[in-house]
Amino acid sequence: RLRLGKLKIVRRRLLQHYEHQPFISLLAGLYSCRWKRYQRQKTEPGDYDGVPFLMHDTTLKRTTNVNEIFPQFSNMNAALLPWDMLENLNAGKWFIQKPPFSNMGSLSSTDQQTATNQSIYKLVDFLRLADRANKTVIFDLYRPPPDHPHQYTWINQTLDAINEAAIDPKLVLWLSNDLRDEVYSLYPGFQQTQGYKDSIQHLVHNHIVKLNLPYSAMNQQDIRTYAAANITTNLYVVSEPWLFSLAWCSGAHSVTTNSVHSLKRMKEPMFLMTPAEYNLMWILTDGASAFLILLIFVLHWWRERGFSCCPESNEVSDSGLYNTFKT
Repeated sequence: RLRLGKLKIVRRRLLQHYEHQPFISLLAGLYSCRWKRYQRQKTEPGDYDGVPFLMHDTTLKRTTNVNEIFPQFSNMNAALLPWDMLENLNAGKWFIQKPPFSNMGSLSSTDQQTATNQSIYKLVDFLRLADRANKTVIFDLYRPPPDHPHQYTWINQTLDAINEAAIDPKLVLWLSNDLRDEVYSLYPGFQQTQGYKDSIQHLVHNHIVKLNLPYSAMNQQDIRTYAAANITTNLYVVSEPWLFSLAWCSGAHSVTTNSVHSLKRMKEPMFLMTPAEYNLMWILTDGASAFLILLIFVLHWWRERGFSCCPESNEVSDSGLYNTFKT
């Protein structure tokens, strides 16, 4: 019987029901752990004090109440604000007041109250949560703007947060290409991950063990070629069951999705077919084709034999036909 290992699911946006984009709350992380999947975040390398935090937008105006508390900083880059200011912002009320998705499930009154009281999430707290739950994490790092005091030390600030969290290194999928060699020398336990395709030789030389790519950039042969070199593949964004099934059958190791609550229920690909079922399908198809061909030959033979047994009727018919159209 065909054996397929189930794809792991990366939480691109945690839960659709608890869609705290920009992923800045503890509640989103807790629900991600409850669903037993990877966590994926977008991480600002640090505020003005050098504290890395989770944020999707460049500014704070969409996903916090900065307009109410510090309206003069609404359009400022979030990385330029100190942490004592950021930690006082509400990062969950917007989610209840202006749901970002039309197909979201409803929240219980308890969850609504909890969501309303969420604050911006520090990277170190996120990593501690992942370590306690033994969940692998992958995050995008953004370099601070030119006038930021940590513009040239942002990788170090991130590594300091990882050290402070004391997370198991093997749980970290390191995606950033900046200073990759230096990061590998300091933390060889990180799973070095790359966001674009490359030759096997180059990937092995750079200690890459995973590729993080859009599903449209990969095909079955590429996935299997990389897998033969012990390089696994994560595809994004895969949210439809049929696309999840296609990635599964192609040999992808994991996918990034917005629909973990629905994909997690799939125990096998939608169009999974075992070798025995495949052989049976072709045997039945070949048998049906052979029967149709034989039937056509029999009908043709019967037709020819019927005409040859009654030549007089043919002549009468032909004579009648010619008499009808004779001029």
